[in-house]
Amino acid sequence: MKFYKIVFHAIPQIIFAHSYRTANYDLTIKRPEGHMEITYIKEGAAERIDSKGQHIPLPAPSISTHIFSNERIYCRSTAPLHVHYTVALQGDWSVYPHSTDEILSCMQSGFLPSEKHPLCVLLPVVTDDIKTTSTLSPCFQEIISTHAGYSPFRTVSCLEQVFRIFSVLTDWSISQAVRSGQGILSPSNLTYCRRAVEYMQTALHRQFTVAELANELQISPAHLSRIFKAVTDCSPIEYMNRLKIHHARQLLETQDIPIREVAAQIGITDEKYFLRLFKKYTGMTTGAFKKAL
Repeated sequence: MKFYKIVFHAIPQIIFAHSYRTANYDLTIKRPEGHMEITYIKEGAAERIDSKGQHIPLPAPSISTHIFSNERIYCRSTAPLHVHYTVALQGDWSVYPHSTDEILSCMQSGFLPSEKHPLCVLLPVVTDDIKTTSTLSPCFQEIISTHAGYSPFRTVSCLEQVFRIFSVLTDWSISQAVRSGQGILSPSNLTYCRRAVEYMQTALHRQFTVAELANELQISPAHLSRIFKAVTDCSPIEYMNRLKIHHARQLLETQDIPIREVAAQIGITDEKYFLRLFKKYTGMTTGAFKKAL
C-alpha cells in the first residue's frame, strides 16, 4: 500500500469541486505542477493509468489521491454507470511517497521535541475502507455545494471540510501502518508512550524515576523502557532530559533570568550538571546560545 506525506508551506486553495455522472467514463486529464485531486468514487469502479503506465484500480466506493507534476493521466470505467466527486487543490507543498515502514519511522521521530510543527498530512493513493468512505462522503458533497454558492465566507467553510478529509485519511493511514508493524509498535504500546510523554511534560519542574512513571502507567519499568526505546529511539530518562533542555531553551529565549534559575525551573539543582546537559543536547554553551539570539 502506498501513501503520500504532504508538507504544506501555505494553506492550499480549492480550484474546483464537482460531481461527475456518466455512462461512459473515459477521460484524459492533464494538470500543472502543484495540483492535487482527491476523488470519492460513489458508484462504478474505475481505473487510473498514470504517466508511467501504472494501472491503479479504483473500486467503488473508494477515495483516491493524485498529485500532479505537469503530466497526463488516463481514467476509465467500464461500469454502466460511474459517479464520482472530485475536489481539486492548488498550492505550495512538498510531497514524499511513503510506505507503511516510512510512516512508522515518521511517527517515531514525531515523539521528539521540536521547534517546528509543520502542517503535514498522510494521504493514501487509494482506500476502499467502508467506514472511511462513508464518513467522508458527506464532506465531498458539502464542499461541492458550498463552493458553488455565493457566500463571501464559502472558502473557510470548504477548507474546514477539506481538512476534515485530511484528518480522517491521515488517521486511517497511520492505523494501516501500525497494523502492519511488528508487535512493539502496536496501538497499545504507542498509547503507553504517548501517556508517558504527557506525564513527563507535567513533571518538567522536578526529577522523577522510571519506576514512578511505570507505576503511573501501571506497567513494569522494564516493559516501559523496552517499548519506549523502540518507539522513540531513546530511553525515558534521555527523553525527559531532551524535554527539559527544550524547555530551558524556551526560557532563555523569552526571559532574562540567571542560569541557576533556568536550571531550577526544570528540576535541576546542580548548575554545572545543567550546563553539561545543555551543551550535550544543543551543541553549544548557554552563553553562546544567548549570544546567537
